Amino acid sequence: MRRRTLASIRWLACAMAGLAVVACSQKSPEDAVIANAGDREVTSSLFAAYTQQVAKGTPEQLDHAYRERLLQQLVQLAIAAEREAAQADRTTAAGAELQRLEFYAKAGATRAGVFTPPTAAELQQAYDAFVKRQPPAEFHVAHILVPTENLAMGVVRKLSSGANFAALAKAESADDSQARGGDLGWIRPGALPKAFTDAVAPMKAGEYTKTPVKTPYGWHVIRVLETRRAEVPPMADVRDQLVVNLQQARYEAFLLSK
Repeated sequence: MRRRTLASIRWLACAMAGLAVVACSQKSPEDAVIANAGDREVTSSLFAAYTQQVAKGTPEQLDHAYRERLLQQLVQLAIAAEREAAQADRTTAAGAELQRLEFYAKAGATRAGVFTPPTAAELQQAYDAFVKRQPPAEFHVAHILVPTENLAMGVVRKLSSGANFAALAKAESADDSQARGGDLGWIRPGALPKAFTDAVAPMKAGEYTKTPVKTPYGWHVIRVLETRRAEVPPMADVRDQLVVNLQQARYEAFLLSK
């Protein structure tokens, strides 16, 4: 029950203070009181915002029985939230206030056009930048992971003497790739610690690191099994994320401009 009322406070903080910015920012003569929720007046604009949120329509578009049911729900919501708000601790009150601030900031950003769809030119520019950030190659690698540099140097010496990499990995590697002969599959820069991928980047298929590589996981002796040109996903596959990124960048710029 407490979780439900806390959620009600957060919703009501937006609803009462700013759910319908055009209607609630300043009460107009047409904004009639249509119900009472304890000491709180439920206005027609608040109810309109509630029906839009819950039923995706205006009160006039709903049949009488459904409209009355939603109004009763809003009254009960307001009563529950007001009751909890009177007892809320600082953390809860701060959370409600934060949601109110975020609501108004996003309402202003929406009015300023921040969240309008990017143009084709903006999307293309964002995609071109995305493509440039992609690594040129992917690597199929195996490794032997040991806890100390001395043990890693011992692995290098055994490989230099002709030991089979996969067999040595099964005998000595300290992670779950041991069962696969150290095989980590295909990786690209950024998928593993930088020291690991930096060591792999200049290597060719069949080579292994003569100098062990240290990462937070331990010491690695790495072998490149195969390389291939990295495939860049087409714009259609990343378009939705590009739109989100562009709109988020606009929103951050909007906040900084105030």
